[in-house]
Amino acid sequence: MDHATDGYTADTTPSPDTHGWGDDNKSVVWGTHGGFGNAGTTLPLTAAQKRRRIKSRPVPLSLQTPEEISRVCVEKPVILGQKNARYGLQHPVKIQKPHPYDAIFHYSVPGMQEYNSQSFTRTADPLLIEALPISPTLFYACDTTAAVHCLVRHDFIALVQLKLVCDLDGGWNAATVMVRDQDRWLSLSSFLSALPEPSIRTVGPSGFKLQWIWWSRMPGEKRAKFQYNKLPVEIQQHIMLYALGKRVLFKAPLDPRRTLVQTISQGSGTDSEPAVLYDSTRPADVPQSNLSLLRLDKRTHAMAMSTLLKDTIKVYEHLIFAQASMITSHFDPTDLRYLELRFTYREYILFFGVEVRPWDDIGAHHNAVVPASMLKTLPNLVQLNLFFPSTASCYYSPWAGYDDQPQYLLRQDVIPSPCQKVLLDWILTFAIEHLLGIRKVLFTGYIKTETRKKWEWVLANQTEIDVAGMFNEHKESIKKLSPAAAFDEVRKLSDFYHEEKQRRAYKAAFAKYWFDFSDDGKTESNSQVEVNSSAEERSIATGSG
Repeated sequence: MDHATDGYTADTTPSPDTHGWGDDNKSVVWGTHGGFGNAGTTLPLTAAQKRRRIKSRPVPLSLQTPEEISRVCVEKPVILGQKNARYGLQHPVKIQKPHPYDAIFHYSVPGMQEYNSQSFTRTADPLLIEALPISPTLFYACDTTAAVHCLVRHDFIALVQLKLVCDLDGGWNAATVMVRDQDRWLSLSSFLSALPEPSIRTVGPSGFKLQWIWWSRMPGEKRAKFQYNKLPVEIQQHIMLYALGKRVLFKAPLDPRRTLVQTISQGSGTDSEPAVLYDSTRPADVPQSNLSLLRLDKRTHAMAMSTLLKDTIKVYEHLIFAQASMITSHFDPTDLRYLELRFTYREYILFFGVEVRPWDDIGAHHNAVVPASMLKTLPNLVQLNLFFPSTASCYYSPWAGYDDQPQYLLRQDVIPSPCQKVLLDWILTFAIEHLLGIRKVLFTGYIKTETRKKWEWVLANQTEIDVAGMFNEHKESIKKLSPAAAFDEVRKLSDFYHEEKQRRAYKAAFAKYWFDFSDDGKTESNSQVEVNSSAEERSIATGSG
């Protein structure tokens, strides 16, 4: 650190007891080999000197905390969004020039190029991979050593641990790049497909220039020029739908000070949780609508508004936003043609009026209109998509956290989760009467193929009269399956929050309340006893017991 104007230089050798320069705001002891005559003269650091100060030596791995070790080893992808992409890592990234024999880096580049070429927004703001290690890749029989690399975009940084896995048929020429996520490995393509889209502004002169460059590089047969206004109206509407965005989302309570377009055009946002960002069972984010089309000429504005209100898929992630009063007060019922519901299982129970305890005990559906009855009031409803969430979520069970109870019960395995197959059968048994008559009903998300095909066949081949005779008896049996549980007994759960001795008390209290039925109507505990007994019989028969 040299200061020619002041006539002195700094002694940058750290003392043995300080291991570096110490705190940012502390002073520094300068040496005598500059221009000052007194040894040990203390001078404050300037802002430039603080930026150029020498860092202390890194702490050995054995002395670091588990959080610091996991950050260095990157056992799961470290994803930082736009707000904290620059300062969230807390340490320098130290991007290096890739080693000529860094096979992981060179195998990942074609996959990144293919990902960036799939849309204009990715081409305008490409996602790049940067090398962090300076060593070559070591190959084993079926895989390689793992190495940490960095994925960079202008509003996105991710540290991922990558390795190569050999293909059994094609060998190393067809190797797959894998990303580590704690105890599992995902393919790089699957990880990239779940990342949020770039948020770069692609409108205005710079956006038009980038779009023209992207358009000119397309193959000749795809680069045909045409005039939009001279196309048929159907093709214009189809192009307008993809330009605006196929989905719009209600994600906040309706504000009377905001217009309908402002309410439904915000999308899911870019602040997705890193823990669920690459979960394959998670629904895809709804991108922000391209409202710049509403600021063009009057004809384009009218077509864009008509497409936005009539042809887009209306996505509802919470039951409160899908109530009939909130929909019809802002939408014309004849304009609602495509709906997508992303409720939790508890919200599906309330929406379709499933009479499962404790909701039938507290009178949630008695003398009340089932919210799903509003589907019959939509004359032009063409498609309804029911997305079922993953069972890995702590909000999976409808009874988890009932009456504002803590969610740690599921994580500590105090109370078992219900069977997802039987739970869906219960919900769809009560929902089938509201789904008949809709031209197309989709079951997506975390649903078993057997269950999906069963209910698709019912919707395609049964009438309302057949369904009424087929499922009325099943409904009555569902009401009797769940053992009765007093509502006051559920509320006592908060009294046993901290004491380990009393945890057994509320576990016994919920033994009558929580259940997990198998296909034959027996409880999971009885079924497990039968499985264990049959296993013992097989072991005795084979002589291994």
